[in-house]
Amino acid sequence: MPMPDFEFRKNPVTGEWVVIAPKRGLRPKDNLGIEVACPFCPVSLKTIEEEVSREGSGRDLIRVIKNKFPFSKYHEIVIHSPDHAKNFEDLSVEHSRRIFEAYRSRYNELKNHGHVYIFHNRGKNAGESLGHAHTQIVVMPSQIPVNSKPLGEPDNNILVTKFYRLYAPSYSQWPGELWVVPKDRYQTFGDLTDSSLYELSDAVRGIIKIIKDRIEDEPAYNFYIYPGKDWYLRLIPRAKVLGGFELASNIYVNTVDPEEVKNYVKEKFRLS
Repeated sequence: MPMPDFEFRKNPVTGEWVVIAPKRGLRPKDNLGIEVACPFCPVSLKTIEEEVSREGSGRDLIRVIKNKFPFSKYHEIVIHSPDHAKNFEDLSVEHSRRIFEAYRSRYNELKNHGHVYIFHNRGKNAGESLGHAHTQIVVMPSQIPVNSKPLGEPDNNILVTKFYRLYAPSYSQWPGELWVVPKDRYQTFGDLTDSSLYELSDAVRGIIKIIKDRIEDEPAYNFYIYPGKDWYLRLIPRAKVLGGFELASNIYVNTVDPEEVKNYVKEKFRLS
């Protein structure tokens, strides 16, 4: 009997959930030094039938497709642009804003099916298997609780914009991590107005530019958007690998003082 694409399993002792998804191991991986034809580039995408939506045309095209290697019933990919080499910091302000519009649109379309996770992996150390810039949107069934960190009161503020607070938590787990928190609390990401959404996009572009300036090599990082009410965006540079102690204890050793991160970002940050 063939194994399904994915299966949710619950640890009966701890109550923790895992997803068993062996077919994910068959994904093309150009970040492992393997020469593959990029499935997200325009020539390859002509053969894709599982398109969910598209917006724009030519070099401004943004496409949402179904993930060929899903680990949930609803698993989509937002392809940022036809250009293999460009990401937020390389695209225009308007194009980046339209990517965030796609996030919001898909969030609102999928929110009644479970917890909607929006996350972006950039770089091999951040779990990116293909270098063509993209974001994944995954819906977890409602019976699986949200385990993302809940939002407390922002501390160690870097700056305050019209709609957001940007801060480097004093309890940061990762070197250089930054949080973007809306002033208007206790709403979902799907509730954002256009003005608030655009400022969020501009803030993310600004943060990524700072990370690239701070790290000489091409930086690896993740960001995710909290899936429930009282949402936030958390961006984590992946300059370190978790060690045995952190895996054993779930206590993170942060080698960069968040105060240093705060001061550096405060000096360099500019909204687009």
